[in-house]
Amino acid sequence: MRAAQNSIVYGPIKNKKMDKEKLREILKFSPEEGRNIVKGSNKEFETISNEISDASRWSLMYDIVIKRLWDGKFFKSEYKVGATELQDEGPYEYDDKAVFTEVFPVEKIVTVYE
Repeated sequence: MRAAQNSIVYGPIKNKKMDKEKLREILKFSPEEGRNIVKGSNKEFETISNEISDASRWSLMYDIVIKRLWDGKFFKSEYKVGATELQDEGPYEYDDKAVFTEVFPVEKIVTVYE
């Protein structure tokens, strides 16, 4: 299913470095469609990064950044999975929608001490 057929919302999000507001596209998918994006089954999107952002006793929280191939826009979402084989929790399993918010690549310089 094309992303354009899903709920698309534009909302103001303040950029930390800018006083003006930026409109960001927000994609809302069903939980099943969100899982397909995470698994890489939806060929309209490419996964750019998919990293653990936090952990609790029962769940691992992930931040995923995807690229929509037909226009090159980037989107970010958060999802949880079970931390062990005994926790039966998949991406977006207990969410009403899988929400992806448009993000922009920003180059940053990091100093590392070795």
